Amino acid sequence: MACPHVSGIAALLYAADELGLTSPDQVREKLRETSIDLGDSGKDDIYGYGRVDAAAASVTNDPPVLTNIEVSPNDVSLFVGDSQQFTAAGTDQYGDPFLIESITWQSSNETTGIIDSFGMFEAIGAGTTTISASSEGVTGTAGLTAEELPSSEQFRFSGRVQSYSESRHTISVSKAAIVYVKLTWRGRQDLRLRIYDSTGEMIEEVDDSTRRNRIEEITTLLETGDWTIAVKSDSRRRRIRYKLEVTINY
Repeated sequence: MACPHVSGIAALLYAADELGLTSPDQVREKLRETSIDLGDSGKDDIYGYGRVDAAAASVTNDPPVLTNIEVSPNDVSLFVGDSQQFTAAGTDQYGDPFLIESITWQSSNETTGIIDSFGMFEAIGAGTTTISASSEGVTGTAGLTAEELPSSEQFRFSGRVQSYSESRHTISVSKAAIVYVKLTWRGRQDLRLRIYDSTGEMIEEVDDSTRRNRIEEITTLLETGDWTIAVKSDSRRRRIRYKLEVTINY
């Protein structure tokens, strides 16, 4: 007796255009989801998936609507003059992705920065602001802080380098800048001054000091990122004391 009942309900589901069921697999899954479980929990040998429930199976879900917008990235830190691309992703009341067709972008503090209709933000002054993306009455936000870029930065390092080895120090360049590095030491042994990029590739090396003038210098343009300043020893006998001075001019 179950077959005609199930067949009849399946026919009703196919006929209900608002349910959007267009294949046997979809109808079968709908019947399983809404069936009344009987006997042992889940599918069993006596009751199968349970008793079909025509009323529950024919209930239509509310159409998806935009309920949440997530703006990314969040908690952004920039220097004045930098820019940042923001994106907005929407989800519906079921937690599924929702296509946002039109977004209104806004910066709460336009003395800190402005944002265009495509979500591109430009920092024009030091301060904090909240970036908001709005659509269909729903708004998502992200925080941003902008700081003035210092005109220059200075670092000093000192240490001892072992024979036939390198001693390394890392600097962070916030924006493309002219970097001056000075290495000084005493003694007869030779040292080399090197600069490596973040991949470990050596981009600069000098070895032109004299016994009377134990100084190596490099002046070069470095892009934003982390860079390694290295002191290389070719001495066979002992450790060598050295000093490094680094000036970053933005």
